[in-house]
Amino acid sequence: MIFSLHFCPNISLVFWGALQLYSAHTNLDFTKDGVSFQLAKKIGLKDQKFLLNLTSNQNKISVYVPVKFADKVADAMHNAGAGISGEYSNCSFRSSGTGYFKGSEKSNPRFGVKGNLEKVEEIKIEVLVNSFDVNKVVAAMKQAHPYEEVAYDIYPIINENVNYGMGVIGSLDNELSEKQFLNLISKSIKIKNFRFAKGSKQKIKTVAVCGGSGSDLLDTAIKSGADAFITADIKYHTFQDAEFKILLVDAGHFETEIHSLDEIKKRLEKSLTDKTKVYKFTGNTNPVVFYNN
Repeated sequence: MIFSLHFCPNISLVFWGALQLYSAHTNLDFTKDGVSFQLAKKIGLKDQKFLLNLTSNQNKISVYVPVKFADKVADAMHNAGAGISGEYSNCSFRSSGTGYFKGSEKSNPRFGVKGNLEKVEEIKIEVLVNSFDVNKVVAAMKQAHPYEEVAYDIYPIINENVNYGMGVIGSLDNELSEKQFLNLISKSIKIKNFRFAKGSKQKIKTVAVCGGSGSDLLDTAIKSGADAFITADIKYHTFQDAEFKILLVDAGHFETEIHSLDEIKKRLEKSLTDKTKVYKFTGNTNPVVFYNN
């Protein structure tokens, strides 16, 4: 089997194979090690973190499980994607209590006798789950649970999601002058032409980036204390808003996103079989061409 990686004109990431297609666009923008992280890596930013974490895209699932089945149910939920927080996995909170129930004549209780009021020592397991994984986690939990009718709750969470966000902020190893920093961008991203507005700092150390169209994050970048902000598709009035506040660089939509392909290729090669070859498209699908007289 052979896969090839390339950017389509709409900058979706695609690899083709035998009747297979994988497309990653906005999900690659918002994830760790995605588009903005690869751009930050390309210019050498250290201590990378999201410029703006996403909110309101998580749920908390609480489920009540007989004590001796608690690990089995928790493992099933974790394997389905629950309980991931930053660099930690298998995260849960567990508390003990007593569950009471009375089954009807049509019931088939795993513990006790139908028609009797029964009590079982239970563990309440609480885990965080990304909203898009809720159905998968609930299905895994029900399959592992011993009860005929599973008691569980799903709560929306408005906390910041440490696993997903927009843009990246980090720092350079050393302070650079404006000219040195612009030269760094040109060399590391391999672009000769780009637009920028002057900032307020003589030296550049803290830098925010957002691959693709990220000018909506300008105020966030300024408030975060960044000395410079690299993104693309910046409008004239946005440059005006940034002038003498933060060094704002429009490095091109295609140019700030293309670097993700190397990371995708590396991960595919690591996860696929030895017989599978992965090729990165080496052409240029950028529709923007610079005219030089």
